[in-house]
Amino acid sequence: MHRRRTRQRWAAAALAVIAAAVAVPVLAGGDDEPRRDALVAAGDTDVTLQVTPTWLPEAVVTRTYVDANLAEGVWVVDYDFGGGAGGVLAVELRTSTKPPVIDPSSAVVPPTGPPVDVHGHGAAEYERVNAQQGEQSCQLLWQDGPLRLSVLARAKGVTPGVACGTARQVALGLVDRPMKLDRPIRFGLMPRDYVLVQAGTNIEAWCPRAGDNQHTPRCVQARDAANTPTADGRRVTVRGQIGWLSRTETEVILVVPGYVEVRTPTPAVDPAIAALTDDDLIRLAESVSLARGW
Repeated sequence: MHRRRTRQRWAAAALAVIAAAVAVPVLAGGDDEPRRDALVAAGDTDVTLQVTPTWLPEAVVTRTYVDANLAEGVWVVDYDFGGGAGGVLAVELRTSTKPPVIDPSSAVVPPTGPPVDVHGHGAAEYERVNAQQGEQSCQLLWQDGPLRLSVLARAKGVTPGVACGTARQVALGLVDRPMKLDRPIRFGLMPRDYVLVQAGTNIEAWCPRAGDNQHTPRCVQARDAANTPTADGRRVTVRGQIGWLSRTETEVILVVPGYVEVRTPTPAVDPAIAALTDDDLIRLAESVSLARGW
């Protein structure tokens, strides 16, 4: 009799354990599958311009704008001098590994002079003078193997030659040595199987590796919201700051005014796009670092 009661007590205890295990909630990815954490460490991807300038106008650079579109194979660095370099306003360096997309409806403008020799390559030179604005620009375009290069200079004044003289010196000073570009905006977390597609002064974008998604509209994007005073949506808290989250069938946007904006399309756009919850988006925003700090 004693052994029978003991067995009954053990059986009741076992059933209680099973019931408790069933009652424990799980994050469901489907009807019966547990949901893995949607976000992983983004990793530290280097973004490099394939060439390095050894000469720039002698003046303080007031702003450096960077935009690297890895999917399109285009890297751009723009040095802004604010007119303090003997009238030079800005110099832009651009490299591309893919042919440019040309609008067939636009007229083809011929170079303004004979090819300019840049390390043995004939560069087409295009000079423009805008008398109305009192400015001029000059662009050199050439190809070195699979790499297409461009140097563009802008300067004050309408006397020809100022911008072209600068563009030629910058082009001749380029050396075949990669230059690591700054990433002022960085994600610390990212959905699984996403790759870096665009990085720059105003944006960082990661896209799904799968499918036809290697372009920014299909990406998770972070932008600096320093000049965004307010936003619409549901009030949330991000790093102790007030943010506003809005969701539609095709897009989710989270804005922390004065700090950061994060947005992503939804799987309604493409099934390969990660299905992120509101909490996932808040974690993404909290993972973003800005070079100016926040």
